[in-house]
Amino acid sequence: MNNVFFEKSKEIANEYLQNIVFLDDKAFESNVVADSKQNNSQHAFDSFEISKAFAKEKKVCAVYNPLNESDIEDFKQISKKADVVILDWFIEIQNEEAGEDPTADADEEDPRGQYSKQIINELINSSGNGGLKLIVIYTGEDILEEITQNIYDHISLSNQQFELDQNNCEVHSSNIRILVRAKCSGDEEDKRFNQRSQLKDKILNYEDLPSFILNEFTIMTSGLLSNFALLSLSIIRNNSHKVLSLFSKELDAPYLGHKAILPVQNDS
Repeated sequence: MNNVFFEKSKEIANEYLQNIVFLDDKAFESNVVADSKQNNSQHAFDSFEISKAFAKEKKVCAVYNPLNESDIEDFKQISKKADVVILDWFIEIQNEEAGEDPTADADEEDPRGQYSKQIINELINSSGNGGLKLIVIYTGEDILEEITQNIYDHISLSNQQFELDQNNCEVHSSNIRILVRAKCSGDEEDKRFNQRSQLKDKILNYEDLPSFILNEFTIMTSGLLSNFALLSLSIIRNNSHKVLSLFSKELDAPYLGHKAILPVQNDS
């Protein structure tokens, strides 16, 4: 890949990317930071550090901590509007009917990934007409390859357009990429991936996430015509107020008057 062209493509993609949404059941917990420092918890999630990392890159970052299944349903709708969606793999929430932790029956069925796969399904269905979407599973689990295979097996049951890239922990189609990456937990990542050194480059610090997302999104959009289209969309979006001012509501009466006197009204 031409480095100069790719860097220019990154500039265009960076201008387009505006909002990133996270779903993590450890967000906004008062003891997350302390646990992260004292116990090296690989599942910890520091919402402040995440938001700060994206703010430095002038991106809007929203973090959601689901408390029940209705929150998951709300997030499904929100995620459709986001440029990039980042999900935890193991999401523990209260069962609304029983009022209990759904992991209580974990012996019968492994609950890991159930909500993340629901959201992925929703995004795939809503993007079936060609919508572009980057999805990242950002997890404290150390089974990245197994998670990747799990996602692929789940998707391929109803959609044969996706391909599996086990080496990159990736599942992708022509318009959707799903990447599995590990949270960083201090020194513990050396222990988690000591026997699988090929996965060490899949560990991401909070401050690495913005550049990682930009790079991976650029891979999806880098091309002469796609760059042109993306840049055009960015310019329109950034100047939407100017477009609206040219077609303000004060023009309604002149427009209707013009339309009324035309023999073929569709020509208006």
